[in-house]
Amino acid sequence: MTATETGSRLWNISTDPSTSPTPSSERDAILASPGFGGNFTDNMVRAKWTADKGWHDAELVAYGPLLLDPATNFIHYGQAIFEGLKAYRHADGSIKTFRPFKNAQRFAASARRLAMAELPEELFVASIEALVRQDHEWVPHDAEKTLYLRPFMFSTEIGLGVKPRQLRIPVDRVPGRRLLAQGPQAGERVVVR
Repeated sequence: MTATETGSRLWNISTDPSTSPTPSSERDAILASPGFGGNFTDNMVRAKWTADKGWHDAELVAYGPLLLDPATNFIHYGQAIFEGLKAYRHADGSIKTFRPFKNAQRFAASARRLAMAELPEELFVASIEALVRQDHEWVPHDAEKTLYLRPFMFSTEIGLGVKPRQLRIPVDRVPGRRLLAQGPQAGERVVVR
């Protein structure tokens, strides 16, 4: 499959989604009793940061393992951050997230605290939007269940010393139960159609 653009108004993310998505019967069985943290959707979004290029190569790709050198910086120094948010399916079939720009601001603040490059809010939200748009079938129809999204960032610099010149940001997602009795009531939302 050739790369295409997501059409996000926020950031261009090339797409090369999974060519072997989870069969609908298997996905439906997972969504019927998702548990938490053990099942993942078919795709992920990732982007790179380097000192000379800044944030670049944002792409939606098939979910898969990450290959890391044993001397990768974050393994030795714990230079990694994460954020968590949920996608909800509403009665009208639309899918929304709750206050994604607030999550993006917290993600940037965490990066600052660990001397990492801040991910632009627009790229954070565009990544969520692209992933939810692609894997929309993983967002449960049950009002008590959600799709949990877990953006994380870690230093990919090889060698010892806290000096990240290379960063990676994948976004994982897992179907799950709502952790709160009620869903979002107000605030910023991204609508994915």
